[in-house]
Amino acid sequence: MPDLSDLQSIYASYLSEAADAECDAGTLGGLWGLKQRAADHPCHDRFARRTRALLGDIAQENPSSSQVRDILTYIYDAPLENRKTLSSFWMLTAVQGLTLDLIPLLNGDDAQNLWVHYANCFPRRDRLPVQEKVFEALQHQGTCARTAS
Repeated sequence: MPDLSDLQSIYASYLSEAADAECDAGTLGGLWGLKQRAADHPCHDRFARRTRALLGDIAQENPSSSQVRDILTYIYDAPLENRKTLSSFWMLTAVQGLTLDLIPLLNGDDAQNLWVHYANCFPRRDRLPVQEKVFEALQHQGTCARTAS
């Protein structure tokens, strides 16, 4: 079964490629068409595809709530830990939307705790639309799973 270590491998590979792309582009990357912009590097699309596929595989395996919680925590914390490479920061934020299918696999306590963590990490004033969807899904799962128990 795919797990957190597989996800960490995808992230490590991506962050390395994104950092290389950022260095290759330099400070004038994309200016006057001289160089490719780091944000246009194919590593970003490749990362999103690989992450989507892995999360789909994980969801198919019926993981435990604690496994899902650990995976989601890793994904949600990644942008905060990687702010230096701007192009990867935005992609790490965008792929949070790929977690929406995993959130229903959380039990009430894990969803509630992750919701509180997410709210503290991403205040409402700073959230992008994809993050607002994640926030609402965590809140909903925390409420629904607790009332169902």
